Amino acid sequence: MELLADAALPDREQGMPKYRRAVPIGNRPLASMGIAQARLPGGGSINLMRVMQTNACSLSCGYCPTYCGGKVPRATVSPEEVATTFMDVSRKGLAQGLFLTSGVPGRPTRATDRMLATLEVLRRREGFAGY
Repeated sequence: MELLADAALPDREQGMPKYRRAVPIGNRPLASMGIAQARLPGGGSINLMRVMQTNACSLSCGYCPTYCGGKVPRATVSPEEVATTFMDVSRKGLAQGLFLTSGVPGRPTRATDRMLATLEVLRRREGFAGY
């Protein structure tokens, strides 16, 4: 999971003006655990766990560090693992929402189906009603 949180890091640090690094816990910044602070329209903020379902990808987008030709370790987590990890983080009060993204290994519909399956676990099994 840490590898996939790190894979989402470039988006959090570049090109996402509404995001900024969250405060650290102990000597480990929340951002290194996949948690980023997003500003709300009314001026407040919310901590989001930002993670990739997989960093495996069959596309070759020039802007993406996880493109198919990139020399990065690949990882994939199940919908249940993402949901369980998020709920643990949420119950500890470290994040109030989940920002889930994914590489596209093969058919785009398969990647979308896996993300939707994660949301089904969160909503139906875990009863999570937040963002």
